[in-house]
Amino acid sequence: MSLKNDFLAVAMVGVFLLETSQANSSDFVTDESSSSSQPKPPIVDWPSVESGDYQTYVKNLQAIGFPEKIIQKIVTTDVVMAFAGKRAEAAATRFQNFKYWQSNPSETEAHAKLTAQPNAINEEMNGVLQQFLGTGVDLPDVSHEWEREEWNHELDFLAPDKLEATKVILLEYAKVDEQMKELAGGLYLTEDTNELQQILGRYKQERSTLQQVLSSEEYKQVEMTTSWTAENLRHAMIHFDPTEEEFKIIFNAWQPHDENLSSIYAARQSDPGNEDVFAKIKEQLSAPRYDQYRDTWWK
Repeated sequence: MSLKNDFLAVAMVGVFLLETSQANSSDFVTDESSSSSQPKPPIVDWPSVESGDYQTYVKNLQAIGFPEKIIQKIVTTDVVMAFAGKRAEAAATRFQNFKYWQSNPSETEAHAKLTAQPNAINEEMNGVLQQFLGTGVDLPDVSHEWEREEWNHELDFLAPDKLEATKVILLEYAKVDEQMKELAGGLYLTEDTNELQQILGRYKQERSTLQQVLSSEEYKQVEMTTSWTAENLRHAMIHFDPTEEEFKIIFNAWQPHDENLSSIYAARQSDPGNEDVFAKIKEQLSAPRYDQYRDTWWK
C-alpha cells in the first residue's frame, strides 16, 4: 500500500496558506515596514521535498518550515485516505447480504465477528501514523469514514447523486440523531428547555431536508435502514426474525412513538407507556406471530 500522495500533498499547501494567514506573526519572517505583519509561507520546491520514503518526506517538510500541526494534517489525511480501500473492503464483506428488516441470530453473529475488523484496521492505521509522526500525535477519528462506507452498501438502492446527498445530510445531523435517541430513552441532556427544543427543531429540519432530496418511497426506506428506531428494532427482534412486511408494520408503529417520546421528555412530561404501540402491531400481525413477537422482544 502506497502512502505517498503527491496531489494531496500539494493540495494541503492550500490548507497551510490559509491557516498561516491567521497565525501569530512571530512564527514567521515579517515585513517590518508593513503596517500589518503578514506571515510568509515557505517557498516549496516540491522535487526536492518529495521522497519515496515517508519519514524523509516529513523531515523535508520540517526543514523548509512547515509547522508541525500542518505536517500532521498532511500525513494524517494521506494515511486516512490510504486506508480507504481496507475500509471499503471490510464494509463490503459486512453488508454484502444486508437487508434492512433482517434481524436474526446468524446476522447478529456475523455482525459481531466483523465488528472486530474495523478496530483492527484502525489500529493498523494508527500504528502507521505513529511510525511517521511519533506516539504523541493526535489520532484521527475515522468513524464518519466508516459510516460513509456502510451507507454505500445499506443505501445502494439510491442513485449515486441521491446517495451522496443523503450521506452528507446524515453526517451533518448525526449528533442530533444521537441526542434524539437519548431523549427518547429518558435521558435529560440539559436542564435548558430552550436547548432541548432546538434539538427537536434540528431533527425536524433533518427530516425535511431528506424529504426534499428523496422520493417518499426512498425516504421511507432510508428511515427503515438508518434511523435509530430501525437500529433499535433490529436489536430488539433478534429472535423474532421478521419478514420485510412485518418489519414495516412494527417500524411504522414504533417510529412516531419514539419521536413523540423525545418531545415528551424534552417538555418534562410523563411517559405515556407503550401499550398503544403494541395494540397497533397486534391489529396487523397474525395472532401466532404477535405472540412470538412479544415473547422474544429484547431477548
